[in-house]
Amino acid sequence: MNVDNMKTLTVLLLAACVLAAAQAATIACTLEYAPVCAQAPDGSLRSFPNACSMRAAEEETHVDYTLLRSGSCFQDDFPTPEEII
Repeated sequence: MNVDNMKTLTVLLLAACVLAAAQAATIACTLEYAPVCAQAPDGSLRSFPNACSMRAAEEETHVDYTLLRSGSCFQDDFPTPEEII
């Protein structure tokens, strides 16, 4: 194998690695707490810390959630300020 063939092979392998990494990439979300309520196709409700977290879960699980509203699906999900103190 000559030098030109080795360079071509190196470029092709690098391109394959970049494509594989791009396909496996996940969404990076901030830790901002702005809860949202979403519904799964089976009708179950799920609260997410924020809309970005919902999109990341969709990508990871291949489940298409429907955003229903801002805020937790269940008010009992989180302690009240009185419970924290």
